[in-house]
Amino acid sequence: MIDDLLKYKRLEGVEASPRLLSERLFPGGRQATLLREKLALLHQPVLVVWGSEDQIIPARHASGLPSSVQVEVTPAKSTW
Repeated sequence: MIDDLLKYKRLEGVEASPRLLSERLFPGGRQATLLREKLALLHQPVLVVWGSEDQIIPARHASGLPSSVQVEVTPAKSTW
């Protein structure tokens, strides 16, 4: 994802920031913080909205979320 993002950036020095984010959030290529576990600890309503065609974090990742989390998957061609 970071490499794809960098293809579209033309500003001098812009590469350092996404690389730093990648290293901190995904050390060794794995997500450092498991948000799924943190969602179960919340005491307020949670709504997660996913795009059915999301290519960064696919909608199938919504399965297995705590039952207290409402999940809405928007269709590929939304009428918004």
